[in-house]
Amino acid sequence: MDILEQYEKQNPQISPESAQLDVLQGFQEESFLVRFVMRLSGGRILNMRQANYALVGIIVLSLALAFLIYNVIGPETVTPIESVTIPSVLPLLPQ
Repeated sequence: MDILEQYEKQNPQISPESAQLDVLQGFQEESFLVRFVMRLSGGRILNMRQANYALVGIIVLSLALAFLIYNVIGPETVTPIESVTIPSVLPLLPQ
């Protein structure tokens, strides 16, 4: 019996298999968005990995669309306000 086997016998709760299972257990839970995408797909998206890829694709498409809209409209169409006066909402304090 080598020293690793002896250590695992003395400390069974710290075996590599159980430590790996504890780490992976947190990743098996599906978030609300993943479940929503899977339900919304109508059965086309079958597992969590495909749902995550679909969410990344949605984000990339929305960023590309926002960039395209910004470039088509352009910042030239927005006219800046030269000066803005902000009315005082607090009463003046006595001096």
